[in-house]
Amino acid sequence: IEVHAAITMQKIWRRLRVQLQYVNYVSSAVKIQSLVRKKAAETNYHRVMMGVISLQSVARGIGVRRKHGIEVHAAITMQKIWRRLRVQLQYINYMSSAVKIQ
Repeated sequence: IEVHAAITMQKIWRRLRVQLQYVNYVSSAVKIQSLVRKKAAETNYHRVMMGVISLQSVARGIGVRRKHGIEVHAAITMQKIWRRLRVQLQYINYMSSAVKIQ
């Protein structure tokens, strides 16, 4: 009976030791998988953020160029109006001088 009890205790002890090893292996595997997934997620996040930043810079550039175009158009329009008024005043002066000469 003592030998049988000793064998049973050894079986139980071996089984517990193997179960603990298995739990440690599984825990280690889960940690490794978690780190790999974390690194993949970080890489993907940085790739997406760089795309977003590039898209924002392109959009801002388009906005600035469009605004600049509007400002240039407004400046050209103001110059055109000023030149026209100047020419009209010169014409009026010319015509009034012509009338005075007659």
